[in-house]
Amino acid sequence: MANEKLTHIGPLPKVSRTHELQQRSLEALRAALPSDRFIIRDERIEDYGVDCSLEAKIVPPRGSQVTSPIAEEKGPKITAWATNLRAQAQVKGTESLEPNRADEFVALPVETSNFNYLMNGPCPIYILYRQDVPELRYVWARDELRRIEDLNTDWRSQQSITLRFSRILDDNAAVQIHGRIFREGRFARNLWDLLLQFSLLESVSFTVDRTSLEIEDLQQIEGRLRDSGFTLVGAGYAAEVIELGDRLTEASRKQARLRLVLAYASYSLGKYPIADAMLREVQLQRNDLSEADASFLDLLLNTMAMHTGRIDHDEYLRREEDLISGGHPLLRAQHRLRVLRVSVLREQEAGVRSQMLDEVRGIMHEIESSQASRHFKAEAQLLLLELEGHENIRRFRDFVIKLSGRDTSGRPVPRAEIEWSIEQSQQTEKRWCNMAETILVSALKDLHPLVLADALALRSELDAAALANQYLLGQMEQFEFRPEPSAFHGPMRDAERAMALYRSLGALERELRATMTLCDLIALQGQSEPAREMARTVAQKAEAMLYAGILDHAMRHIEGRWEVLECARQFTEFRSSDDDFSFAEQSDDDIRSFARFCLEQHDLPADRLGVVESECFSLRAVAQAHVNWCRHLELMQDLRHTLDAATMYAEVPDQWCHCTKLGLNSKARGKDGVQLLEQFKNDHCVGCEHREPKH
Repeated sequence: MANEKLTHIGPLPKVSRTHELQQRSLEALRAALPSDRFIIRDERIEDYGVDCSLEAKIVPPRGSQVTSPIAEEKGPKITAWATNLRAQAQVKGTESLEPNRADEFVALPVETSNFNYLMNGPCPIYILYRQDVPELRYVWARDELRRIEDLNTDWRSQQSITLRFSRILDDNAAVQIHGRIFREGRFARNLWDLLLQFSLLESVSFTVDRTSLEIEDLQQIEGRLRDSGFTLVGAGYAAEVIELGDRLTEASRKQARLRLVLAYASYSLGKYPIADAMLREVQLQRNDLSEADASFLDLLLNTMAMHTGRIDHDEYLRREEDLISGGHPLLRAQHRLRVLRVSVLREQEAGVRSQMLDEVRGIMHEIESSQASRHFKAEAQLLLLELEGHENIRRFRDFVIKLSGRDTSGRPVPRAEIEWSIEQSQQTEKRWCNMAETILVSALKDLHPLVLADALALRSELDAAALANQYLLGQMEQFEFRPEPSAFHGPMRDAERAMALYRSLGALERELRATMTLCDLIALQGQSEPAREMARTVAQKAEAMLYAGILDHAMRHIEGRWEVLECARQFTEFRSSDDDFSFAEQSDDDIRSFARFCLEQHDLPADRLGVVESECFSLRAVAQAHVNWCRHLELMQDLRHTLDAATMYAEVPDQWCHCTKLGLNSKARGKDGVQLLEQFKNDHCVGCEHREPKH
């Protein structure tokens, strides 16, 4: 009866078995990939060979309690973050295919054009649904390409190729797929950063923006692409570069460097077959390239070999290391500087950092005396400036911690010494800032977008550090940190401009670093919650891309452990705590360990350890006297020897005992503090009605 009624509706489209099978295939895929790790997007609206994309998600780092950017009490807890790291998938369905008995793979023919199309996308994968089992299998397109190339290098001339599905998509496979999407996404980002560095070898004499590409004269077009093509592509104008290239004569386009520029533009747009073919042509003209351009060609050829499946990721990394170590001297220097930068920022030992900084300065001197472009030299100057700036920040904060530690060690620091030390630190910082300003002013006039962005980001970072230092001095000296709002306007504007430039260049790591500088500035204004929200956004991307330093910086804000606030908290704890009880119970080994710590904190030579140990044992004796005998008893000494590193604890100082309650001093002076205390107690304290132990 129902079918008879439907016939009155009129003719309707028929639902094919193929359509139903595809729907079941996608449903099975969604069921197989956990929703807390993947976002599956249907991409069949304009279907040329991609059915869906698989975006890998990450959970909040370290299990932190993260809420929505709306007020925390109202916002739902966030269970994962989207990353935009994706695999493009072609999903096939079958009702009856059986595995090959010998090798246990399922063979499935696909059109060559479909395979070629999928290969142009990120992390391409084929997924096969066998309805009769039921099961899902998968194969990575790049892995299959290597197998197919080994069998037949002329496969592109065929109408179809046969894929072999041997892997079953189970829970373990879902983890592997998730990991590969991340690995290939990170690879693409790191590779882009590496290629972007090559543009620094070019001489840019115009502002890099869209208007600079609105030119008609063919000779001018040719000159601009030849001299600054890498920079234009790196700045996000690859499509415009190709359009300008199309307007050139055939003879101009065949020039080796122009071909290399256009191949780079095609690569950056994901047009891998076109880029691959052009790079092969450039390889034939290798002798017409400069040494630097030949190194760039080798890196692009290696990249294309990975993208087209001719080599795997591990082989790519091995080749890249060989290419850099044997490439153009400036590129080797650039690579070494980048490695040293990370090492210096991570190193905790001041002596090791000093040696690394000397190596950086040596490389910098070589670059300055070379024929490198001014952009390349400016970038190297900024890197050295950044490292020296961080070293100054570290020294200042170590200095503040030392003063705080000495203030609570039982030997109060004379006010004159504090003022002298602060003045010396500020003079050192002022000299460095004057030098930094000269370099920054020059870099801010540079027309290369990467140099300009780095200069803006560094100026913002240094200004933020200066404000943080003012805040810490205020905490130490117990005055309120209340700078004018205008003090933040310039650094925040610089950070935002740098972020926008980095975004246009695709330089994600640098963009996130600039964002964290902005986060620091917001936190220094007392806006801790907006700073945490910004840090959460950064942490999401930093964890996805394995930017460990940036992730740690962000997590410190999220968890309320930002180093500036931690330092301020230490000051408060120092002032509010009574160390006598804990110090009085320290063992001899503990005291010797504390003496070594004091030696390092004061930057004293190792041969003074015995003197410092004697001082620390005297401090324990004073603490024990406070707890068990009388809180008014002190050991005194003339602290003028501490004003000069040459005399500070060069020998055991003369000491005497003092009662802060009655103003009494011991008649005798000596170098054995423990013996002096016992003598004073016998002479003045026995039977004293004012004796007041802390215990």
